[in-house]
Parts: sequence; structure tokens; C-alpha cells
Amino acid sequence: MMRRLVSHRLPRAMVILAAVAVTASACGIEGTKNSKVGTPEPGETITYWSMWEENEPQATVIKEAITAFTKETAIQVKVEWQGRKVLQKLTPALRSGDVPDLVDQDGNSVRGAMVANGQHHDLSAVMSAQVPGEGKTVAEVGPGRYRDLITDSAGKPFLVPYEALGYGIFYNGAKHPELAAASPATWDDFIAMLDSRKAKVALDGDIGSYAALWTVHALGAELGPGKVRELAADKTGGAWSGPQVRPALERIEKLAKGGYFAPGSFGSKFPAMQEKWAAGQADFLLMGSWAPSETQKSAPQDFQYRALPFPGMSAVQAAVIGFAVPKRAAHPAAAERFIASFMKKERMQGLATVALNITTRPDIPAPEQLADIARQLTNKPVTPFYEGLDTLGTYPIEVFEPVHTEFLSGKITAAEFVTRLGEKQAEFWKKNS
Repeated sequence: MMRRLVSHRLPRAMVILAAVAVTASACGIEGTKNSKVGTPEPGETITYWSMWEENEPQATVIKEAITAFTKETAIQVKVEWQGRKVLQKLTPALRSGDVPDLVDQDGNSVRGAMVANGQHHDLSAVMSAQVPGEGKTVAEVGPGRYRDLITDSAGKPFLVPYEALGYGIFYNGAKHPELAAASPATWDDFIAMLDSRKAKVALDGDIGSYAALWTVHALGAELGPGKVRELAADKTGGAWSGPQVRPALERIEKLAKGGYFAPGSFGSKFPAMQEKWAAGQADFLLMGSWAPSETQKSAPQDFQYRALPFPGMSAVQAAVIGFAVPKRAAHPAAAERFIASFMKKERMQGLATVALNITTRPDIPAPEQLADIARQLTNKPVTPFYEGLDTLGTYPIEVFEPVHTEFLSGKITAAEFVTRLGEKQAEFWKKNS
């Protein structure tokens, strides 16, 4: 299920990344005039380690694409359905050189496991390649606005994305139809809306990253995109004491101590609370775009998935999932050809209709359940998912998330949060510098 994509489920590369410049040039995405996909030999077999499990809907779509690709090219694709631990398995393989030809995972994780070590293949040639039968290049059908999320420090693409992920505050549109026309613009508006409806917010508080989502978004709204990562990267931990941080933390403190979280949010086990939300026992859920696919079995038949943007955010946090090729892949040309083939509209369509996800092709409509998230991704600038904290190695799971569980449950104040987080952060960077 898609929940495993978020930070509490993702395997993290055990490296601490230096700051990575990700400003992409057009040529970096589209490739140079001399770059082109090599010519694979007929009958070649590529090995593909997939992040999906075989019983997931994405796997169904990919299997159909593989069958069609082999029929068209005579290139075989041997799939190993590794699940979300795919990069955890890949990391030691990169050292030995016994690597697959193709992997997929979210961009932040690929950046940490492959790009940080120089173990990725430049995919400029794929971006310049024609999508079979469409008369357009891969770059022309995507990645569009997600370019900065898939390029290395030289501006070269290391990932060809096929799915886009975004966040929203989900609610049942059948229960709150008026919110579709007038969503809260500010934090005060949001709190007033909760108060007027005596509404409750669901949170699976045993998941540290889910608690941290509230603070990450509040800080992003207050400080602007990219600033949360700067706070986290401060070696002294003292940046959290800055006066510009205080307003956002005080908003979350009010949310935590004001009784807004639904009963059970900090005493149950995931996924109890998101299922209670879907069943109507809470009103709102801050979650990624996998929420509908995860909760639809708990929701009544007339449930209408709608999502509010986080109040005050000038950008939307986004991530992409896509294909990468290890630097020492034995059959890179065949792997690149498969990627270009998969980008066909008829192949990617199933990611929206079967897997209920947003694709990176703007000409494929998002599923109805994610229409609000898709509009946010289209209408606002994108900033890295989780504000890029996943690029700081084990910092989120060792430092950031544990303190949040106490903060969001109301056990510590904003001032105590700053002190505790700053101390833990200073210890972490001293150990990992």
C-alpha cells in the first residue's frame, strides 16, 4: 500500500547527504543533441527490481506493460517484486557490482541511495528518446514541473518519473460540501472552521512522520519552501530557537493542546485512525495522495474524497516515483528502451484508473478521488516532499520524528520541543559530521 512510501516506511540510505543543488537546465532534462538510447540486442533479458509487491495494483499495470514490451521488442524483463525495501537491498549490491538493470522508487530515496554515491546512470538519453508511436519525446510528455525533483547536481536526470504524490487535508465532500467553494485561506480560518463544526482531526500518532507532517507544513507555510531543511541541517540545533520559527510552532501547540485531535489519535495503532476517519468518526486527515486507495474499504459508498490545501502554503509538497538505472547495469540500453516504452499514454493510463494515482503525464486525468490534489500540483509551485528531510540520512527517524510524537500529543510545549529537538540535533550532527 502507498503508506509505505512515506518516511516512516521508506528504507533510508545510511548516508548523510551534502546539500544538493537541483536547479535543472532544459538541456539537462532533454539531453544533448548527441545523446541517444543505445541499441539493445534482440533476446536480451533485463533484471528489474521493483518497489511494488506483486499483489498491488501498480504491479498489475507494470506486468501488462512488460508483456506488451516483450512482444514488441523481444527483450525479456525479469521482475523481482522487492517491495519498499528495494533500495535497502540495492545498497550492498552497488558495492559488489551485482546490480539489476532497472529499479524504481521515489526520487528522494533514489537520490540518497544512488545519486549521493555516484552510482546512477545519466538518463538524458531517455528524456530525448521518442515515446513509441506518439511522435513526442519522453521529456515532452513528462516530467514537466517535477524536473527539479529528478536531477543531480550537474542538472542531469537520474530518474524518469511515472507517478506524482502530493499532500492535502482530506475530508468527506458529502459531509462538508460547502468547503469545495471556500477552503480556509489562513491558519486562523482553519481553526475557526474546526471550531464552528466541532470537527476532529484524525492522526495515527504512533507514526512519527505523520505527526511531523503538521509541523513541517506549518513551518513551510510560515517560512517558505526549503527552510525546514535548513533548520534541520544546522549543526548546533540552535536555529530552532529563532523568532521566525515560533509562530508556526505555537500554531501546532494550539492544535495539540486544544483538543482538536480525535480520541485515540495517540493511543491506537496504525491504521486505526485513518480508518475511523474514513468511517466518519473524524472529519479531517492530513495525508499523502495514497489516502483514498488505503481507506476506501473503510469508507461508506457515498464517501466523496476531497482535499483542502494546507492553509497559507505558497507551494505544494510533492514527490515522484519513477525508474532509475544503476551505473554498472549490464544492459542499460535495454533498460532505457523499456522506460521509454512504459511512458506511452496507454501504458501509464492504468496508474490512474487501476492504481488510483496521479501520473506525471498531464494528459492523463487524475482519478476523481485525487482531483483536488492534482489541481494543487498543477496550480502551485512544487517543493520536495517532507521539505527534503529525507535527504538528511537517518536524521528524521533518529531526531525529528520522535520529538514530534510528544509535541503533537500535547505532552511537551513548543518551548520544550525547541530545546529537546535542538539538543538531539546537535548530538546527531556531531556524531555524523
